[in-house]
Amino acid sequence: MAFQQREVLRLLRERRRIGLSSVEAVAFQILRLPNRISEIRKRGWIIQSKRERCGCLRYWLVAEPESPKPLPVYEERTRAIEAEVAPLFVGVRS
Repeated sequence: MAFQQREVLRLLRERRRIGLSSVEAVAFQILRLPNRISEIRKRGWIIQSKRERCGCLRYWLVAEPESPKPLPVYEERTRAIEAEVAPLFVGVRS
């Protein structure tokens, strides 16, 4: 798990009642909180969100998985995308 994902989970655990907003996350050098939340959700954590008056989202940790799903490493994701896109370019010459 990447450093920022671990940091987001740590903060969500510590701040269970008050949650964490995108604005607050900046103080912890987390600039793309929605992206980190999305990655964490894909691994099995249940995170609730609610829009605040300022327009930003606040996130709360609801439940943790017993065994988190691993995220594919960068090379595996790249190969999967290439395999999906490659048929589109069959017969195309540069």
